[in-house]
Amino acid sequence: MIAEREENAYTLGVQAGLWGYPLAHRVEAFPRTLVVKGIGRNSFQKFDRLKTSDDRFVVTPNNLTIDGYAILDLADGPVVIHVPKLAGDRWFIVQIGDAFDDVVFNVGGSRPHVPGAYLITRPDFQGRVPGDMIHVPFRTNIGFVGLRIAVHGVNDLPGALQAQEGFAIRPLPDYLRDGIAGTSTDYSPIAFPALTAPEDLIHFDRIGSDRLCDAVHAAQTRRRQRHAGVDAGHHRSERAQGLRLAIT
Repeated sequence: MIAEREENAYTLGVQAGLWGYPLAHRVEAFPRTLVVKGIGRNSFQKFDRLKTSDDRFVVTPNNLTIDGYAILDLADGPVVIHVPKLAGDRWFIVQIGDAFDDVVFNVGGSRPHVPGAYLITRPDFQGRVPGDMIHVPFRTNIGFVGLRIAVHGVNDLPGALQAQEGFAIRPLPDYLRDGIAGTSTDYSPIAFPALTAPEDLIHFDRIGSDRLCDAVHAAQTRRRQRHAGVDAGHHRSERAQGLRLAIT
């Protein structure tokens, strides 16, 4: 019986580790990327040149686009991604993804170019979507945005840079007040909770980070407690809930 339980625990642990790898990677990588200013927090870090084989910021750099990257931190409220109307037929794509490294929504690319304001919200959002904003709901509190704009040779770089200027990310209150005027890049750190697990379990501690998807964890926990008849007033921390939910 003990051997069977250990085998089941090992199997579930492996599954949880694989399932949660993107979450753990976000907790580990995002803070470092902000420190080296390779990405902005709720704002674009824009790159103004074509990449070469010497660039190591991305695994397989291309020399056909200029890029911009952002972390979306929705813990304090919705964020707006502004996509301008571009002159001509210049190709671009805005990839919007969650903490699981899943692309939730693409603007541009093979799709028709739809300019406008895209409202990104956390899982427990219950507010009103302002005006004609396009709502993109998230299942996590943390996400990413990748902006790529085509450049047709070195002589075309000024035109691509001009197009790049119109793309912006801002917290909703700032966008409603000022639009994209005065947009700057924010490199302030994200307040991930301290990791307290032993070294050999630190991966699971990162998976359970409540900064990533605490709203999802809380909803799932309440549902489990209702089914089990457990008093909601007696539960562990959000991070412990995250680990438990990952392996059950």
